[in-house]
Amino acid sequence: MLKLEDVKRPPESMLSGDFDHDGVTDLVLFIPGEPLVMVQSVTPDLARAKVLTDKTMPQFGLVQAAGPGNTAMLDADGDGHDELLIADQNFVRACAFDPARGWRVVEQVTLPEASSQLTALAVLPGAERPTIVAFDKASKRLVLMDRDASGAWQVRDRLRFGAFDATTIAAGRFTGDEQPSVVAISPGAFAVVRLAGQRVTLDEVSSYRSDNENRLEHEIEVGDLNSDGYMDMVVLDAREQMCQIFSFSATRRIVLATEFEVFESRLFRGGDSREFEPRAAIVTDLTGDGANDLILEVHDRYIVHPQMTRPR
Repeated sequence: MLKLEDVKRPPESMLSGDFDHDGVTDLVLFIPGEPLVMVQSVTPDLARAKVLTDKTMPQFGLVQAAGPGNTAMLDADGDGHDELLIADQNFVRACAFDPARGWRVVEQVTLPEASSQLTALAVLPGAERPTIVAFDKASKRLVLMDRDASGAWQVRDRLRFGAFDATTIAAGRFTGDEQPSVVAISPGAFAVVRLAGQRVTLDEVSSYRSDNENRLEHEIEVGDLNSDGYMDMVVLDAREQMCQIFSFSATRRIVLATEFEVFESRLFRGGDSREFEPRAAIVTDLTGDGANDLILEVHDRYIVHPQMTRPR
């Protein structure tokens, strides 16, 4: 039996590893509301065991953020020994312990977004390169990190989680098909995230911004409004009550074809954006001539703009 001096509560969880690289297993204990405790040289008879606290471990500040959910084990520098991985703020750092100098950082992966809050951590093992998986509470995303061709750690991918707020994540194979996946756990739910196979992603190909800052675009409708066989886009504005019609070039650039004011506001400052008028648009053939028309819903009426099919 080994007495844990100055420890007031039982540990919530622990990690085992050779943190000081002396060939003997060490334990890191996570205690609720208290700094982590390390037990060095854990042998069956505990003859060499030594309890280290935050007061007796030099450079303890490097690992003070470590807890049950934001830590894992990984040989981050390839020296054959697992280090203690810690996710904190916008970085994941790997730390080893030296009996004389204390804790030291051997590797660190830093996200470019300073506002990131990495709160949960897991390691997905791989035959050639393991993957670090962290949960970013600020952006509600899973962040995947691995080594590039040169051996440097990089952020490989980000997966959006929506409103799910994970407190703990585990990496492994949980879907029965031997493919990598992640289980994310929150106080009231859990989610299984498949990492293999194909998934749908969105790539930005073009963008448009009006020169007029007093615009509040709120509604989009699409359809062929000039019978050229290509889709057009209708955008409604709630501040100046404008209707914009966009086309797309052969290179998929957004081109403003025309715009017009749907109605004049009686308010001195222009339209009240809280009303969001005109509120909706419909593109369909309402006149029965085979060409799409534009219908705008404004207050208590519909305004029909028939498509001109031949010059007048």
